[in-house]
Amino acid sequence: MIWVAFDTSTESCSVGVQVGDEVRVDHRLVQREHAALLLPMLSGLLSEFELKPAQIEGVVFGRGPGSFTGVRIAAAAAQGLAVAADCGVYGVSSLQAMARGCVRARVAAHTDKPMNESPNGSPIQSTETVLVAIDARMDQVYSTMFDASVMGEAIDLTELTEEAVVAPDAFALPVAWNACEEVESDNRAGPSQNIVLCGGGAERYETVIQQRLHSVTDAKVFTQADIYPHAEDLLALARAATSQGSMAWQTADKAQPVYLRNKVALTEAERSSA
Repeated sequence: MIWVAFDTSTESCSVGVQVGDEVRVDHRLVQREHAALLLPMLSGLLSEFELKPAQIEGVVFGRGPGSFTGVRIAAAAAQGLAVAADCGVYGVSSLQAMARGCVRARVAAHTDKPMNESPNGSPIQSTETVLVAIDARMDQVYSTMFDASVMGEAIDLTELTEEAVVAPDAFALPVAWNACEEVESDNRAGPSQNIVLCGGGAERYETVIQQRLHSVTDAKVFTQADIYPHAEDLLALARAATSQGSMAWQTADKAQPVYLRNKVALTEAERSSA
């Protein structure tokens, strides 16, 4: 197995290479340098394995949503590499990669808030809800929610809502929660496990997002800062999809970005009326 993975949908430029069971990652926070850095970062990692681009057997890329320019860079790079190496591509949701990275960071920290721990301090098994929100500008966020189940180092994600671009106080709630969104009740429909917020949008709009969540659940809400799509998580999600039989490599032309909207800025009239 020789897979490469990368995501450029946010402020991070994250590149990884997996050869057999070994994974190496170059993950950097950059400002508008993704196009210049992506291929050199990948070349550096391939050199560590003494590999050439033609030996790549699969390209995993962050398909978005996120920065319009960033998701185009990743899709274009995936197409070019797949054609050059005559291999398949596989697009991973950048939001899903962030959700997994959020849980991975919490497990690695061995925190007991909210991860359950054994008496010796090792994380054993827990379930929590992860809400991912990327700042989409124009007073909106790209958002979705997952249930994350953890057993040791194994992380399983179940999508609760579809990816959408929405106002930060109008993100979709799981169907099971909707019953009491507008009903004052001591029996809330939301989850009993903790809810973790991650992503730049979650940090920027933390207060309004928490208010929406507290309208349907009494669960504790935490914010996990500095979470970005990470190549390690893209590779892990691709491996999981392979083992579950739900992954199919696609041809290079199928490496398409996911924008969720086709408008990148407010008009002057919209800005004036805001």
